[in-house]
Amino acid sequence: MLKRKYDEKCDVWSCGIILYVLLCGYPPFNGASDAMIMEKVSKGVFNFDGEEWINVSHEAKNLISNMLQIDPQKRFTAQQALNDPWLKKNFANTDQDLALMSKALGNMKTFRAGRKLQEATWVFLVNYLASKEEKSQLLKIFQSLDLNGDGQLSREELITGYKKTMNEVQANEIVDHIMQTVHKNNNGAIDYTGFFKIFYN
Repeated sequence: MLKRKYDEKCDVWSCGIILYVLLCGYPPFNGASDAMIMEKVSKGVFNFDGEEWINVSHEAKNLISNMLQIDPQKRFTAQQALNDPWLKKNFANTDQDLALMSKALGNMKTFRAGRKLQEATWVFLVNYLASKEEKSQLLKIFQSLDLNGDGQLSREELITGYKKTMNEVQANEIVDHIMQTVHKNNNGAIDYTGFFKIFYN
């Protein structure tokens, strides 16, 4: 999907993500910043290093690795995943491991998409889903509002922009609301990703 060209194997990838979360309780692609998360997603970089994986079988890890193969040509098809020895073994086994099942259900229940994942989603939208025309137009609007050209929109710059279409009281109310609800940097300004979020809210 990142390359804007995909088939049904993107669903196999999604199922691989879900299986990973079910077995450990957190997503396969994490990082200290949005850029790091998206870099790992684009490269398919993940691991089974956490202590949660100690008791997970090699067969289960192998299935996940095949489902999260970054190259769609090498990634398992849905049929190959269904025929995987680990899946077939567990489907055939009527005496399920209740402890493992309980742990998987608990992982699914407690999993939360935190701020980093949410912010990474917006970065993804800006860089991959918006068309060239949309990004070009949004960039022009952003630059016209960015009066000092520092790549960020301050409260004052936003108010100046809104005052072109409404009175000062209304502009102040809207900008105060924006600054309270949109993720801000330490200077209280909004970058292009935050601006994109405002535009599509």
